[in-house]
Amino acid sequence: MFAKADYEHFAALQPGDRAYLPIQDSVRPIVEAGQAALVDNDFALDDEVVLHPTPGHTPGHYAVHLRSQRQRAMMTGDLMHHPIQVRRPDWSSFFCHDPVASRRTRERFMADHTDDDTLIFAAHFPGPTAGHIRQTRGERWFGVVES
Repeated sequence: MFAKADYEHFAALQPGDRAYLPIQDSVRPIVEAGQAALVDNDFALDDEVVLHPTPGHTPGHYAVHLRSQRQRAMMTGDLMHHPIQVRRPDWSSFFCHDPVASRRTRERFMADHTDDDTLIFAAHFPGPTAGHIRQTRGERWFGVVES
């Protein structure tokens, strides 16, 4: 399953663009073999698995929102690359396609998920990567879930 907006964006890249080779090598063969579903970044697989648009890192970037038995989790993908971005959502990585949109998306994500019960799975954080966004004395931080 690929975000349609991302596929269209990256499929138009030319040799020499920094993201050209990964798309040619890893994504295009899957699409050409008819094994890909190109979906909008607000696609719902069912009532429990919903894509949540988080543009900025890429045009069609999404997080995966999971709901089951009154519990919620969010798999953030490339929304954040380091825990410092919880405190400083205005800091973007070199790899963000649109740093302004990326910042806005992180700021909105922090506002929506600070001190709520959503379990955050941050793919790029050093372990452990599961936790909650908390705020103490006006500063946000990533609180890990102990196993």
